[in-house]
Amino acid sequence: MTITMYQADRNYVTPANDASLFSALAGETDGVLERGDAFNLSTNGLQITVGTGQAIVRGRLVEIVTAENITVPANTSGKLAITVDLTKQNLTSGTVSNASYAVDVQQVYLSAVMGSLVQEDVNNGGFIYQMPIANFNSTATTVTVTKTIPRLSDIDRKVYTTSPSFPSNYKTYSANGSDPVTINRIGNVVTMSGAATNVWKVPSGKNGVGYNREVMFRIPNGFRPLQDIRILQQGSYDGMYLMEVQTNGEVYCSRYRRHNDVIDIPVGSWLITSATYIAKIN
Repeated sequence: MTITMYQADRNYVTPANDASLFSALAGETDGVLERGDAFNLSTNGLQITVGTGQAIVRGRLVEIVTAENITVPANTSGKLAITVDLTKQNLTSGTVSNASYAVDVQQVYLSAVMGSLVQEDVNNGGFIYQMPIANFNSTATTVTVTKTIPRLSDIDRKVYTTSPSFPSNYKTYSANGSDPVTINRIGNVVTMSGAATNVWKVPSGKNGVGYNREVMFRIPNGFRPLQDIRILQQGSYDGMYLMEVQTNGEVYCSRYRRHNDVIDIPVGSWLITSATYIAKIN
C-alpha cells in the first residue's frame, strides 16, 4: 500500500514521524519549555555554561540533563545554537529490550556559529538545523552572552505592542491622539489598527509620479512583514488609498482617490491603518 497511518495498531513510529507530528502541532515553532533552569547562561573566560532545561527544536524534545560547557573562539561574535545534525550516527550499547541497552545520542550538540545559521527542513528531507539560543561577543580572554530564544509559553501567549515612527508630514489622527496607530504581535502574527493623518496637503502628482506615494510611517524590527503587502484602506468621506507595508518597515500611503480619479490628499485626512500579517522575526 502507498498510504499508511503511523498511529495504527502494530505499526512502527520512527523518531522522524514523531518529530514531524509535534513540529506541526507546535506551529513549526522552536522554543524553550518551563523545565530545569530553562538554559540559564553563565560565563568563565571564553567558556559558556548552559544550564539544564528542555526545548522543542523542529518537533524534537531536546534536553540538557546536566550543565553543558562550550568554549568560543577569541575576538569573535556569533550565535550559540543547539544543532540537530541527522548526518551523525548515534551510538548504542547493550541489547535491545534489555535493561543494559543505552543510546549515546550524537545527533544533537551545542555549536558556536560565527556565520549564517544552517536551518534545513529536517522534517522534509533536510539534515541540519541550528536553533539559536543566545548571541555572544568575545575578546581575547572573555565572552559576554545574551539569551535570545523565547520560551514557548511566551510565544503562545505574550502580546508585544509597539508604535510606529512618523515623518514630518504624518501623525496619529485627531488632536488628542484618540485613535493611535497601534501594532500588536502574538507569536509571528501582527495586527495593526488605528488611523494616521497628513499635516499638509499631498499633491496627486507628487514627485512627478502621478499617484502621490510617500512614506506615512515606519514599523520597528520584529513587527515587519515577511513579505510586502498591499491593502486598500478607507480615507475621509468617500476617499480611499492603497497602504503598502514593506519588509523594511516602511508603510506607504499612495493612490489616494475618489471613484476612479487620483486626487490630492487634503490636509488632515482620515487614513485608516488596518492590517493583519505574518511577521518576519530575527
